[in-house]
Amino acid sequence: NESNRRLFFAQLKKDNPSPTTELEYSSNFELLIAVILSAQATDTSVNKATFKLYEVAEQHNKFITKERKGSRNTLI
Repeated sequence: NESNRRLFFAQLKKDNPSPTTELEYSSNFELLIAVILSAQATDTSVNKATFKLYEVAEQHNKFITKERKGSRNTLI
């Protein structure tokens, strides 16, 4: 419920007021993609893969367009 959720996030903020990450990103969308990928790989390998990906599709609408046009191999 909302009360427990607020308590949970308040405790996280208290324990770690300035969290950091090794993932490289320059927008919320890039962070989302990096976090999704990092569930299956190391942060270092995600940064290597997303560096090229973000050059091609720096905004989510461009990323979606690229995928539809068959550029999924950008991730490889």
